[in-house]
Amino acid sequence: MTRALRQLLSDRLAPAMPSGRYALIDYPLYNNPGDALIWAGSRQLLETTTGRAPAYVSTLRGFDPAACRAAIGDGTVFLLGGGNFGHLYEKHHRYRLRALRALPGLRVVLLPLTVAPAVPCAALMAETAEALRIPDQVLAFARDATTRDVLTGLGLAPVLAPDAAHALKLTAPPPVQPLSRLIRQDKESAGGTPRGWDWENAPDLRLINRLGKLADRLTPVRRRLTLYDGLAARRIAAAIRRLGAGAQVETDRLHGLILAHLIGRPVRIADNATGKLSAYVAAWGDGLGLLEPPGTFVNATSGASCGMAGVCGDLSPDLRGAQ
Repeated sequence: MTRALRQLLSDRLAPAMPSGRYALIDYPLYNNPGDALIWAGSRQLLETTTGRAPAYVSTLRGFDPAACRAAIGDGTVFLLGGGNFGHLYEKHHRYRLRALRALPGLRVVLLPLTVAPAVPCAALMAETAEALRIPDQVLAFARDATTRDVLTGLGLAPVLAPDAAHALKLTAPPPVQPLSRLIRQDKESAGGTPRGWDWENAPDLRLINRLGKLADRLTPVRRRLTLYDGLAARRIAAAIRRLGAGAQVETDRLHGLILAHLIGRPVRIADNATGKLSAYVAAWGDGLGLLEPPGTFVNATSGASCGMAGVCGDLSPDLRGAQ
């Protein structure tokens, strides 16, 4: 199933692959391993397919149009996918619009993304449609059918494609506890879900985030790709250690689901506040190996609570020491 989604991702994105130089914009310089997975998957797919690394990389906030054009000439600009397209993360989205407006005459590819929430802000979407008309050509990939419809309304002809993280091949150490429960504690939380841990609770991830922001300020442009790839790899390794500690996973994070799938952990999911997981499962669920359809975890744990380590239910004496 993992191989099938990886191949499908490659097949769907094949028409967007450039023959020359390209840029990859919107490195996720914040504490979200899910977006680090998207970065690493995008890097893997692009370099494997084109045979070359990006000639220019940056965060959205740090995007320099002149430096980008100098590096890629009339090449292609790839904008990282994910779930921050639209008004739920408006500040970040406005950086995206600023980048689009600075790219007249160039070819732009929006890698697989979700528009959240499903009913977007009309004024911001009108502004987005205007910005999307500035580049010479915009190719877009949607992670679910609802997003495809929204992007179509913006004047694009989007193609359904799974998340870029499916390009990765990952492994995890053997589990040390029965269950790991990754539960959102941010604006996308649906509320009422059982207690668990979230990425922001992990000290190792917070440290990587702080050091990464400092390193970004000190690293010259020519070494930025190495820095970004290294930071993403460290975030992913830390996420695997935490999520993979459980023999099974319960989560309301999309990349909790995808990461569990990639490392071979059985997973149960509940939806987040925007319906992102159910929309993704509706599009790609046959390849995700879910234990059951999206639910509330009640059948899995009978209401048992989880601490910081994400451990739920009764543990054997050998496993209690791993908490």
